[in-house]
Order: sequence, then structure tokens, then C-alpha cells
Amino acid sequence: MPDLTLVENLTQLSPPALLAVALYGLGFVLKKSPMSDWLIPFVLPCVGAAVFPFIADTASINYTVKSPTAWSAIVGFVIGMGATGINEAVKQFTNRKSEP
Repeated sequence: MPDLTLVENLTQLSPPALLAVALYGLGFVLKKSPMSDWLIPFVLPCVGAAVFPFIADTASINYTVKSPTAWSAIVGFVIGMGATGINEAVKQFTNRKSEP
């Protein structure tokens, strides 16, 4: 029987954190695909904006706005931008050349 502790831990994350992890993984998949690399920073926020309104109801985020769907889309867009930024930060940190 496979060890499901990683999957169990991921499902216990909050929906915004889970979406960020999923978008980060999607970025790796898109990097290996034939898609141009310059499109990936545009695709991830758009996917986040499209997906987060559907999972925002499960989040323990309490906010009162006139259009909660639009607000959730904005939050998803920001999460996608964050996933792109985290990817770039990891890339910059791991590719850093040690100074003599």
C-alpha cells in the first residue's frame, strides 16, 4: 500500500496554499511542454483566476464584497503570480554561482 502522508498533508492545506502548490507543479509541466517559456508567467495567473472561485467556498476566508466571484478571481490571479514568483526565486537561488 502506498504511503499517502504527502497526499494527506496536501489535502489539509488551505485552498490558497493548495492552489499555489498545484500551480507551481503546473509550471513545471508547462516548462517541459512545447509551449513557449515566455507564456508560462501569463498562463499560471489566468489558471489561478479561473480555478480559485470554484474552491474559494471551501476556504476559511471571510470577506464581504459586492462581487465575491470577481474577488476570488483576483485572489486566484495573485496566487498564480505568487507561484510564478516562487518558481523564479527558487531558480535564481539554485542557479546562483558561488563567489570566489
